[in-house]
Amino acid sequence: MSSPHFAPMEAARQNLFCARIHGIMLVVGNAVTDVMHRVAELAFDWITSQVRVLPVDSQDMWELVAARRRENLDSPLGNIRNR
Repeated sequence: MSSPHFAPMEAARQNLFCARIHGIMLVVGNAVTDVMHRVAELAFDWITSQVRVLPVDSQDMWELVAARRRENLDSPLGNIRNR
């Protein structure tokens, strides 16, 4: 194991502690999660935005899929909607 240990969130640091991992444990954040929280706090005008063309009504459900790992490229990425 390495030391120090870099945990993306406090819960991950607690998991290291519970697993009896010793050494320095630093909570460093998760870049994707941090950006999503910041963007969610921004004011957004749905009327003048480019996303107004999306077919959204009160019955629609949307998912955000982050497929940035190398193993998701090519065929796996093309088939992601079938899972």
